Order: sequence, then structure tokens, then C-alpha cells
Amino acid sequence: MRREVGEGKIMGHCKVIEDMLDEVRYNAKCEMALNMLKITNLSFADIAEVTELTVDEVEKISKDVNKEKIYI
Repeated sequence: MRREVGEGKIMGHCKVIEDMLDEVRYNAKCEMALNMLKITNLSFADIAEVTELTVDEVEKISKDVNKEKIYI
């Protein structure tokens, strides 16, 4: 199999882009959980199920509801 020049770089860039997309998706889930905590009375387990976060992550977000930044 012949390898094109720069093929490794392209594959490396794909990994970087995929990692960035994963981070964006995770941040969107955290934002959704934060909004749900603010406007609903759902349990941590229910919010975790909807957002696909863990219950521990939702609990951490709930502690930071009144803060501007969330650190997980």
C-alpha cells in the first residue's frame, strides 16, 4: 500500500478535531444540566439520564449553579 505524503498529518489533525468536538459536546451537556438544575426539580439521576452525564458530574454542577464558571 502506498502512503501519500502528509497522510499522517491529516490523520493527526482528524484526532485533534475529534477531541475538540468531544469537548464541545461535553460542554453542551454540562450547560444543559446547569439549565435543568436552574429551572426544574428533576433529580440528579434524571438529569444525568437526559444529558448522558454521570450523577457525580451533575452533583458537581449543582454545587456551582451560582458561580459563573463550572470546573469539573
